[in-house]
Amino acid sequence: MREWIRIRLGVLVSSSAIAVAALVLAGSSVTAGGGVTGAVFTTTNPAADNASSGSPVLCNNGNPGSSGPNYKPAINCNIYTSKSYVWMTGGP
Repeated sequence: MREWIRIRLGVLVSSSAIAVAALVLAGSSVTAGGGVTGAVFTTTNPAADNASSGSPVLCNNGNPGSSGPNYKPAINCNIYTSKSYVWMTGGP
């Protein structure tokens, strides 16, 4: 009987400790950065990365041609050819 009570108490204490740790970790990720205050979008910057010439290719999806994502900034490209071509910009 005592062994059964000791096992149940151990399970209760362990599960309580895990629940408290989960709550602490969940709350810290929001407060550590000060909370979310706005949106962020990924974009290309052809003027800086390829002098708006279209070469090298910055983004593999979007509008093709001279008005496409390799000549004008592409918002939320999703398929970038290199991590160095990904720019972050604030939303409206």
